[in-house]
Amino acid sequence: MRIAVIRLRRFGDILTTTPLLAALRRTYPHARIDVVVQRGHELVLANNPDVTSVVGLAPGVRPWLRFARRCRALSYDLAIDAQGSPRSYWCARAIGARRTVGRSYRHFRTRLYHRAVHDAASQYVGHIMAHLADCAGVTVASSRPVLQPLPSERAWAVQALAAVPERAPLLVVSGCARDPRKRWPAAHYQRIIARAMREFGMHVRLTCAPGEENQARELVDGLDAAAQILVTPTFGALGAVYEHAALWMGNDGAPKHVATAMGCRAIMIAGSYHVPKPYAEAALAKETWLVPGPTVLPGVYDVGDVAADTVWTSVCDALAQPHDPIAQFASRRQIRA
Repeated sequence: MRIAVIRLRRFGDILTTTPLLAALRRTYPHARIDVVVQRGHELVLANNPDVTSVVGLAPGVRPWLRFARRCRALSYDLAIDAQGSPRSYWCARAIGARRTVGRSYRHFRTRLYHRAVHDAASQYVGHIMAHLADCAGVTVASSRPVLQPLPSERAWAVQALAAVPERAPLLVVSGCARDPRKRWPAAHYQRIIARAMREFGMHVRLTCAPGEENQARELVDGLDAAAQILVTPTFGALGAVYEHAALWMGNDGAPKHVATAMGCRAIMIAGSYHVPKPYAEAALAKETWLVPGPTVLPGVYDVGDVAADTVWTSVCDALAQPHDPIAQFASRRQIRA
């Protein structure tokens, strides 16, 4: 059995395809499962046990033609378009699988697949992956993403958190976003960070990707107490840091999906930038509350309108729940040894 799954871009959305990949692997344990992404997005699925290979598709006609020839030579049995864009549709056509399942925002494109899922832009992507799985004849057992840090990435996280006392409460904040519509105001983050330090004695680390350091510095400017910035080199290293967190807080984006994958209690702050109604991903709280999290604040049209007091109430509620962030792992002292 040869299967190709297409999810070209957006690191977080690629990570949300992992429950679908796990369902495919569970149903077809000996299948070849390849995932097609845009060049530069391959690391999201590095070390994923359900993936045979990740194909990075470069822009341009010639790379696309080479990709088409490679796919036709492999003779795939099933192709799943998990993105639903014009480019992903043409990738599915290039693969030339015996059976093609796809998603589409446009009704007319549903007729171009053997089976199709029509979804709206505001629909939670986890539901869409479950519907695609049904069309492919498999069942998604959990909507929780899959991410497995390497031992070296866990060692990096331990070193990065060396200044945090053993089992001290750790708040991890991810307030950076390339899309300005996703950024909660820095002043609001500062209020929450300062209160978490003062009232709960929390240690705070702000995580960011390379190139986002300036945004992260905006969040710590003006704080009386120290809140260190961690520039994480890989998604696995980011997940390894989240394993030690008592709570994650941040914007809608890839780090939120990483926090969910690592079972970290999380508060996502989002605005309804797609449509002027409550953010559709609020349904995730019902599905994976026991994972645990994330706790999703109902969105408003502008993410800046989410009040800091509302977020602080959610922080207090989350910290009131019993939770040992590293119970399923060795303590930091044991890992160092």
